[in-house]
Amino acid sequence: MLTCKCGSKLEWEDTSDVEGGILEGYIIEQQLWTCPKCQAEYFVQARVNFKENDIEIDQVLENV
Repeated sequence: MLTCKCGSKLEWEDTSDVEGGILEGYIIEQQLWTCPKCQAEYFVQARVNFKENDIEIDQVLENV
């Protein structure tokens, strides 16, 4: 949970950039979060790392 310097819980507003992907083993997102109480904005860089064998395909659809 992300919190503001005033102690309030931050709310996600937008993702401005995404880098990487499942096949690369990571995703990095540039995100904008705001505080509903004091209106402060925070830019957050979030990274998710995937293990090589931890990828499961849920569905495959033909593009026609």
